[in-house]
Amino acid sequence: MEYILFITLCFLSAVAGDTIPSSKPSLYSYSVNGYEGETVQFRCYLSTLGSPPVRWSWFCGQEQMTSHITYSTTNTYLTFKLTMKYHLRSCYCRATSPSTSLIYNQSSSQRAIYVNHLPPTKPMIYVLSSTAVRSEETIQAKCNITSLGYPQISWMWFCSNQAPVSGAAIRFESYISLKITSNDKTIGCRCRATSSITYYEYDEFSDFVYFTVLSDPNNDTQCLSPVAFGTTTGLLVAIIAALSAVVILQCVRKRNGTSEPRSKKNTKLRRRAKDMFHEKRYN
Repeated sequence: MEYILFITLCFLSAVAGDTIPSSKPSLYSYSVNGYEGETVQFRCYLSTLGSPPVRWSWFCGQEQMTSHITYSTTNTYLTFKLTMKYHLRSCYCRATSPSTSLIYNQSSSQRAIYVNHLPPTKPMIYVLSSTAVRSEETIQAKCNITSLGYPQISWMWFCSNQAPVSGAAIRFESYISLKITSNDKTIGCRCRATSSITYYEYDEFSDFVYFTVLSDPNNDTQCLSPVAFGTTTGLLVAIIAALSAVVILQCVRKRNGTSEPRSKKNTKLRRRAKDMFHEKRYN
C-alpha cells in the first residue's frame, strides 16, 4: 500500500511539475559573538529552492524571528543587533515546501550566540566549616556570583600567609578546603573573580571571613614573647653579675689577709674567758 501511495505521489508531482530541494539548508554565520549593540548575521543556502519555491523561517532558541530577514535567489539572511537575551541561544533556519504532493520540511544546523558581558555584582562569600579551628585542621568556605559573564570569570582564593589557591569551581560557585599550617592566631580568607575582555575588565574581591586558630590543649609549654624573654634575660644577667662581684670581693679580702675588726675580736675573747671562769667556779 505504501509503495502504491509513493508511486501515486510521484506521478502527481510529475504531472504538476513539483520539485523539492535535494538536501537540507546549509547555515553560515559571519559573527556569532560580540558586545551588546553589535550586529550578528546568519545566512542559509540551498542549491535549488524547488518548485514551488520553499518558504524560509528563522528561529533563535524557542523564538521565531519575524523581522530583519532578507532573501537573495537561493539564500536567506537574518541580521539583528545583539542583546543579553540572545546570549547562549542557538539560531537556525528552516525550509518548507508548499507543494501539496511532495513533502519537504528541513532545518539547518544550529549556531550558538555569545554576548560578551561582565558579572553585575561582586562575589559573595560564605563559611562552610567552624570558624574556630586548631592547627592542622581544615577550614572551608565558598563564593558565589549571580552570573559568570562571558568570557567566564576565573577564581582565586587568598588566606592570610597561605599560598593562593584556585579552589574548585562548580557553575556559579567556587569552593575552598584548606588545612591550617601557619602559626597565626587569626586567618582571614577572601576570593577573587577576574575576567578580561577587549573593552571591559572585571576584577572583584569578596569580603573577608575570619577563622580563629585555637591553641593545642596537649601542649602546655608556652613560649615567651620577645619582650618578656628580653626582660627575664636581663634580670638573670644582673643577678649573676651581682653574685660574681660578691664572690670576687671575698676572694680579694682573703688574699690580702683581711680579718675581723680588733674591737669585735677582743669582745669575743673576754666572753670566752668569762665562760671558762664560771665553769671552774661551779666545778
